[in-house]
Amino acid sequence: MSDKPLVLVVHGMGRHSAESVKRSVIEACNYSLASYPSWRTKTAKKKIEDYVEIVGIGYDHIFEKERASIASNADALKSLLATLGSFPAEIINTLSKTDEDNFLTTHLLDVIFYAATHHEIVRLYIAKEITKHLQAAGTRKVHIVGHSLSTIVLNDTLGKLFGGGILDTDGTRYRLTGLLNQIQSLWMFANASEAMFKLNPTKTTINPLESLAKPSMNRSTATCKYYNVMHALDPMRLDGFEPRIGDNWIPNETYLRAYKYIQTEHLIETPNPHDLFGYIIDPAVRYRFLWEIMPADAISISKQERDQVENEVVDLVDQLRELSESFSSISSASNFSDWIQNLSQFGKTLEAMSGKTL
Repeated sequence: MSDKPLVLVVHGMGRHSAESVKRSVIEACNYSLASYPSWRTKTAKKKIEDYVEIVGIGYDHIFEKERASIASNADALKSLLATLGSFPAEIINTLSKTDEDNFLTTHLLDVIFYAATHHEIVRLYIAKEITKHLQAAGTRKVHIVGHSLSTIVLNDTLGKLFGGGILDTDGTRYRLTGLLNQIQSLWMFANASEAMFKLNPTKTTINPLESLAKPSMNRSTATCKYYNVMHALDPMRLDGFEPRIGDNWIPNETYLRAYKYIQTEHLIETPNPHDLFGYIIDPAVRYRFLWEIMPADAISISKQERDQVENEVVDLVDQLRELSESFSSISSASNFSDWIQNLSQFGKTLEAMSGKTL
């Protein structure tokens, strides 16, 4: 059995697979490692795979099955949306064209499915995957990465797994304890767990302030450390999860020692502020992420070198001023329909700029 640290990556909204999200994180890590001259000269160009095992977890197959069903039953979609609020005709018409690839059908329909009907199916699937890997990990350090929709999924799944458990249809109960199974770190990129909890009228998700997907220093919760990362231009930021000391989320000492909020501002290699690859390679994230998931003493880059690399970053923000101003104009949502429309506006802007479906 490998003794490498294990990183489980759960994909966000959109058409992804376990392999694609794994590849995205590996590429981001190797891009980040290669950005440091001292790493390139001292390590004979070793890759992240030499130090860490990265495993992707995909659940999009669950949504793909439902997309196919809705393609032949427009009334089913309208009934589904009715449980979540009042949506403009334009949104409904676009969502109903599931045979066409656009941001609404490939990304936001996932959010709608999870909010209304598929939350329990997805949680059970993810619970089985996480349980399988954690129980097989032994004494290896385990880290979990969530992005976008999967931050909601992980908030709910880990909250249940480390609480009363998740019951399968055959009577099997999947349940973990912080004492035996606590992960080393939980990385939540573009954390949408609070937005879903506040705005979803069906109330099918867990309040992130109450979920056991939180850090603790006494092994009473799912994770030892919690990293909450949000880009300044990501539309998720408007209704994002940003707990403060005094919110009764975790003890103040734990908040100061085991929780870290990171706001990113650069656009590097991609104009998409919601992109997972872009999040990880951001100078505010890259070294901390590598340092956290790699074995102790595997990486040591001086602050001077890190600052130099950050100063040399080619930032696309200034080149894409119109794009960033468009993102900045998106306002906070007052209900679930508004939230979906805001995210749709974001997707349309990116697609118009890039000329292709995300």
